[in-house]
Order: sequence, then structure tokens, then C-alpha cells
Amino acid sequence: SLADQLYAQQSYRVAQKLIRQPEFMRAQMVGIFVGYGGEVETVRLMEAALKLGKRVAAPTINRNERRLLWREVEEPDEQIDLGPLGLPEPLPSCHEAEPGTFDLVTVPGLVWDEQGRRLTRWGGYFERFLNTVPRVFKVGLAFELQVVEDLSKWVESTLVDALITDDQVRRFGLLDTMQPERRLPGGPDGYKG
Repeated sequence: SLADQLYAQQSYRVAQKLIRQPEFMRAQMVGIFVGYGGEVETVRLMEAALKLGKRVAAPTINRNERRLLWREVEEPDEQIDLGPLGLPEPLPSCHEAEPGTFDLVTVPGLVWDEQGRRLTRWGGYFERFLNTVPRVFKVGLAFELQVVEDLSKWVESTLVDALITDDQVRRFGLLDTMQPERRLPGGPDGYKG
């Protein structure tokens, strides 16, 4: 359908913008969420990362320990399936990945604001995980139509270093690893990418 084509095209645009970021280019191990329910489709992004020689891990929810468990994925089309909660996740046969080895992790969200705050349906699992990996570059992936001006009434903190949509790249300077002389034009609020 036309809606499916548009969804795939916009997801592709988000992925292409991420792939061009210096943090992604340098990364050896990346954590990539599995998009569902209107989130950016990420299986093609996983495939692209693998083709670029990167190791890729995807999350699954460990309800007993109330945390995300990451598993390394080598063939996303074969190793991602619906789990017991009805969410797409890596198969239990995939080896567990150690988040301490991640260089970059992608972050899902239902609604984002211009400062990188987000509303989500993940029940705090991603927030708890992000707090355990302070030195990992965290990048939100979304469609521009999911971005609003301000969520500060509902969300306290900004937990991502950048937000990439099908329209632009916003950087928030939390863990900005770009050298000032290499920064692209557009000012501190981000740049068109």
C-alpha cells in the first residue's frame, strides 16, 4: 500500500542520516531497537550496519529482572521474531551482548520534543538501561511528525545525545564527540542533514 511505501521510505531516510553520523561511522558495536507499532523500521538499518562490518545487538525485555537484555544479531530477517509479550525481539538462541561494549545505541519513542525528551510505551525499561551506559552515544530515531515543541510538563530529563528524523538531525551536546571545527553549519540546536 501507499502508506507502507511511505513508512519504508521515511524509515530509510532516518537510517541514512544515522549512517552518515561520525559516531555511527566510528562505532564497532551498536545497539538497535526493533521498531514496531509506528516506530521507525530498523531491521534494514541492522542489515546496513552488519554490511558495514559492525556488530549489532537488539533488546528484549527481561520481566523478571525488570531490565533490557541485549542479544547479538547477525541475520535480522531470520533472528528477529515476536516474543512472548508480542513484541519483535531477537531469538533466545542469539548470544547475549554486553552493553558495556556498545559504542552507540538507538532509542525508540512515541513522541519527542525539540530538546530530546520523549514519551514512550517501554515502561521505563529503556530509561533504566540508558542510565547504566553513560558513555555510550544515545540517538533517538523518529519521524518528524512525532516531534513536538515541548514535553517538559510530562518528561523531566533529556536522555539522548541526538535525535534523528526523516527531516533533520538534532544534537543536544550531552556526549557530543564531534570536534567544534568539524561541526556542520546550523548552530547548537542541530542542523539539517
